[in-house]
Amino acid sequence: MFLLTNPDSTHIVMFFVDRFLEIELKKYWNKCMNIKNILTLFSVAIFSGFPLTSNAAIHSCGMQTINNFYVQGDRDDGYDHANKVVVILNSDCNGKTQAYIENAHPAFQGILSTLHTAFVAGHQVHLYINTSKAAGDAFQISLLQVVK
Repeated sequence: MFLLTNPDSTHIVMFFVDRFLEIELKKYWNKCMNIKNILTLFSVAIFSGFPLTSNAAIHSCGMQTINNFYVQGDRDDGYDHANKVVVILNSDCNGKTQAYIENAHPAFQGILSTLHTAFVAGHQVHLYINTSKAAGDAFQISLLQVVK
């Protein structure tokens, strides 16, 4: 009882409590910061940024009237639009005036058919592009929505 009522003893008790907490915190820190945890934290910090930079940004070009499009085959001159369908846009879209789809793309036939249908019927399309994939003055077509 003397230790708790004596003002000097209170300082001694507080010193031991502080020292005990300091030791326990160091044990916890050492336990948490082993090499495996450090490498895991480092990996998460470094690699978490990669998906943000590698994903394509899909951008809406709004409503477009299909007034002109062309299909290019293989070209000996190495032109950017070889083996692509290229659509001439009626307004600027994210700094470019054309959109394309490669003939080897899995959605090529569907997009070509949709473009042709919209052109013949005189309907507008809502065009979306992949801004990370450009060829010359064109972005890759990501999605077409025919609007009546």
